[in-house]
Amino acid sequence: MTDYMSAMLDELMGSTRNANAGEKIEIDFTGPEICKDFLVAFCPHDIFRNTKNDLGYCPLKHDVNAKKLYEESARRYKCGYEERFLNRVSEMDRDVRRKIDKNEKRLVITQTSNEEETFGKLKETQEEKMNDLLKKIDEKMEEAEKAGVEGNVNLAQSLVEEANKLREERDQCEVEGRQLLERFHHLEDVANSLNKPMKVCQICGCFMLVNDAQSRIDDHFSGKLHIAYATIRDILETLPKTMEEKKKEGRSEKDRADRERERERDKERDQRDKDRDRRSSRGGGGDHHRSSDRDRERDRDRDRRRSRSRDRRDRDRDARGSSDRRDRDRDRRDRSRDRR
Repeated sequence: MTDYMSAMLDELMGSTRNANAGEKIEIDFTGPEICKDFLVAFCPHDIFRNTKNDLGYCPLKHDVNAKKLYEESARRYKCGYEERFLNRVSEMDRDVRRKIDKNEKRLVITQTSNEEETFGKLKETQEEKMNDLLKKIDEKMEEAEKAGVEGNVNLAQSLVEEANKLREERDQCEVEGRQLLERFHHLEDVANSLNKPMKVCQICGCFMLVNDAQSRIDDHFSGKLHIAYATIRDILETLPKTMEEKKKEGRSEKDRADRERERERDKERDQRDKDRDRRSSRGGGGDHHRSSDRDRERDRDRDRRRSRSRDRRDRDRDARGSSDRRDRDRDRRDRSRDRR
């Protein structure tokens, strides 16, 4: 009882309820003593408590602080707890579905059989047995009387004892007959009630009267067993969808992270390109100046070559001119001598 109360307090207040003020106690939801079903959604031991399907008390801890820590953890849906939980409650759901199928078959058999005819045959069998006993008693008494007349006292006494035993059996048969009659009248009422349209609850597998009073229907739906199986049916529908959504979100987050990393890499490449361009620009400026100097030097060389070429042409022209003048002067002197 002490362990049960302690577990209840842990579930309500958490396992750190005895910690001193300001004392921080580390909680590890992965510990082997922690109920993982409780972390995911609920523990089957809890929802079936005090029902005909009671599973007893869970041997593991139901820690609300660990549950909160798990719900806020980035590791949620990644530890395999949900898969194991779904496997367990799925088996419970399969069990109740088998029960539903079985009860539906029983309902078909019950509502198609003639209960009154069955009990009528039992009553007829009982009456036949009574008549047979009375006949045997009469026969034994007649034989005993005949044996007494013949003086066979021992045989007569033995036959009377057998007749007495048959009377006891007859008396017992009469009692059984009255009980059977009472049972018959009672079962007639039961049979009449069973002849009312009935159905099987598709959640918990219990029998229900069709068009029953609303109060009785409400009582059934608010029963712990019905609520337990309804809770299982609901979690089997919602949890897989939630898990799939989380997987999609995880893939989307991964895609976003990949895109962000790609953008960062692009930025880094762009920055490297810019840095390289700046370095190249600075280095390229020096080359440009050197190239310009070389160009200017080439231009000066070209100008000097052109200048020398012009000078040579001028000298050649001057030389030719001087030669021509000398030739003309010589010709004039020769013509002058000829005239003398």
